[in-house]
Amino acid sequence: MFYKTYCFAFQKRLFCTVKAAVLQRKRAAFALSKRSYHFLRELSLQIREAIKKNKADKDYFICLVLI
Repeated sequence: MFYKTYCFAFQKRLFCTVKAAVLQRKRAAFALSKRSYHFLRELSLQIREAIKKNKADKDYFICLVLI
């Protein structure tokens, strides 16, 4: 009986260790993609504002799009 309890505890410990590592990596991946989304959203809003302010200056718009 003691042997089964020990094996179960060992398996549970291994599972929890692996699970924690996997979840930590998933959180980092989601945070990175979320950060990229917010960056691209902010960039697009800045480009829209630049277009509104400088409609006559087409070179400025082309510069912003190429960056």
